[in-house]
Amino acid sequence: MDWPTIEELTQMMGQEGVAEQLQAIYSPGTGALVECTNVVLQGGVAQQRAALHKLKGSLMLLGLPAMAAFCAKGEVKLKADPSQPLGRP
Repeated sequence: MDWPTIEELTQMMGQEGVAEQLQAIYSPGTGALVECTNVVLQGGVAQQRAALHKLKGSLMLLGLPAMAAFCAKGEVKLKADPSQPLGRP
């Protein structure tokens, strides 16, 4: 976690605002992370790239660069080989 970014967000949005944003990502069953995972498992390349890109942006804004980098790697892989969606053998 990028603590300076989280501290800055907390100053701007308050603890409750940051908690809401984290909930939007991590909420079981409905969060952006679950949504992205479902798209990676079931969607085509274009949908996967869009979902990864969206999640990556949210993660970066919330000070979670390691998770954002993981999304970026998926985007790079999809761009390098658009014939093969992620999550498929």
